[in-house]
Amino acid sequence: MYQKLKNAINLISPIDDDDWSILEPQLNVREYKRHDYFLRADEVENQIGFINEGSFKWYYINKKEKR
Repeated sequence: MYQKLKNAINLISPIDDDDWSILEPQLNVREYKRHDYFLRADEVENQIGFINEGSFKWYYINKKEKR
């Protein structure tokens, strides 16, 4: 189920099957529909997201900007 992610990680730093078997139970798949948010302004996230299919828009709000 997570073969695409495993392949991407292996391109950066190979991970053996024993280590993968420890990591895999911690993974879960979430589906987002159009206009859903992964994270909103002022929220703190403690997870990492990988896009398996499709795309995301990314915004950065600079609160120090003066107009």
